Amino acid sequence: MHDPVRLVLTGELQPGFSAETATANLAKLLKIDVERARQLLDTAPKVIKPSVSRRELETYLAHLQRAGVVVRAEALTPPRPQAAASDDLDIASLTVEPDAEPAIDNGITCPACGRQQPPRTLCLGCGVDMPRFRAAQTEAARQPAQIPPVPAPSESPRLQIRLSPGKWLLLASLLVVAAWWYFIGSRTISDEQARGFYTDYQNALFSREPKNLCALLADDFQGISNGTVSNKEQACAEAVVFFKSIERIGDSMDGILQLDSDIDVRSVTVATDRRQAVVNVENTLDVGGSIINIREKSSDTLIRRNGKVLLLKSESISHVEQLERARQ
Repeated sequence: MHDPVRLVLTGELQPGFSAETATANLAKLLKIDVERARQLLDTAPKVIKPSVSRRELETYLAHLQRAGVVVRAEALTPPRPQAAASDDLDIASLTVEPDAEPAIDNGITCPACGRQQPPRTLCLGCGVDMPRFRAAQTEAARQPAQIPPVPAPSESPRLQIRLSPGKWLLLASLLVVAAWWYFIGSRTISDEQARGFYTDYQNALFSREPKNLCALLADDFQGISNGTVSNKEQACAEAVVFFKSIERIGDSMDGILQLDSDIDVRSVTVATDRRQAVVNVENTLDVGGSIINIREKSSDTLIRRNGKVLLLKSESISHVEQLERARQ
């Protein structure tokens, strides 16, 4: 049971990750350019590590999972000679070999808002019935356009479109769906959508890109942390400083600092009109194991605009501990 295995990039994405985010994370993890990472995913399955010891396997899988990609471990036949053990994981040493096995696609993209998610009927992002919405799109594309009649010389030119009763019904249905989406569907929020926001938050955090965190804030966001008030612009600037700090600390330690986040949603209260939800959350963030430890309790107000859940207000109390080496 101690024989080495090989790691195969399947081309699938972890739930909640977009192709753009996963590609950028994979490029950073493998220390290659983004175009090369995109080629790896597009031409998957690919062997990205010909031989990995069982002792190192869990560490490799954890890093690749956090990057947002799906890999599988395959037994070597016959077993390859195992390399000498090393205490440091060297992600940059991954190599690429062709593999003939087909990729498996377990995801679905919402035709209304474009969110990727596991197979289901109602979209996690906008709540639309995806099979019916897609069927309506297909039916609309299948119907031939009516050619307006050419007016007689004595008539004044005017546009005439003649539709059968069935097509008028289809057009009316599409207008009703569009109106419902604009005035109601894209602005109401559910318990499930509120909880899903914190999955998006963790994915943005693990991407290490400040812009991904900033995109989760409403334009009129207000944050109150330990009595200090900030708006969206200030919160985004603080995110830039934070990620640059952990990158600097990681460079000084010759590696990428590991981020571990645990978010405990204690309660979700959706307003009667479903226009907002108040969420009580306890959040812990450990950087590099114990280099920086952040403990935070917050009361968040979430809303939906154009089908996307955003953080409108956050009142929090946080406590930060860091080792002396991290301050240098």
